Amino acid sequence: MRKLTRFKKNIEDASIVGGTLLAKLAYDNIHMVTDFLKNTNISFAHSETIIGITTFVIIIMVIKFTFTYLLEYFTSKKSIRKRILGTQFIEGVWLEHVIHNEIGEIFTIAEINFDEDKYSFKGANYFRDGSQHSTFRSDVVAVQMNVMIYKTTRDTKDGTKEGYGRMQFKITSSKPPTEFDGFFDLGDGTGRHMVEAKKMTDNDIRSLARDRAFVFKSNFGSFASNKF
Repeated sequence: MRKLTRFKKNIEDASIVGGTLLAKLAYDNIHMVTDFLKNTNISFAHSETIIGITTFVIIIMVIKFTFTYLLEYFTSKKSIRKRILGTQFIEGVWLEHVIHNEIGEIFTIAEINFDEDKYSFKGANYFRDGSQHSTFRSDVVAVQMNVMIYKTTRDTKDGTKEGYGRMQFKITSSKPPTEFDGFFDLGDGTGRHMVEAKKMTDNDIRSLARDRAFVFKSNFGSFASNKF
């Protein structure tokens, strides 16, 4: 799950190394730079050493800035992140089946996003009759292999609750994960609520606008109402 962060770090390190090598090449051939300055009638009152050091620093800064900008631009595209992450790509819309210790079954639609080098997700929870129970937003605070720990805030008609949770993705060697399980605890004395989830397919997403109950039934086998 941290593959993208490692990729960006490797590219940034490579840009520094490349910039340093180019700057060293320029420094070793500083007489060419000074000759250029003389020929362009620019005031030439500094030694080659000073100009060489200045050129060295400027080249490194320009290359690092350029690589950083391009890296941020390209990795902001979900399609590129998907290619980089491969079997570790988890962004998208997920369906969750929650066993709430106090309420019973809850069904959730959640969207996982990656922004500013961290994962977050948000969505809504529904009762079996199709009515909305709550909305939530969560920020991932720790990633270890295929496990994520997150803090969550849930808003209901009775108020706001904050807690934490854990999700463990089922990793395969051939494709990105399509399932995870875990739990969340809202710190309200009701304990840990167990979660199982499946990633929505493109067909699911298209069907969702027409019939949410059908999508839940086809994935988890129980949803009482078509009342949306």
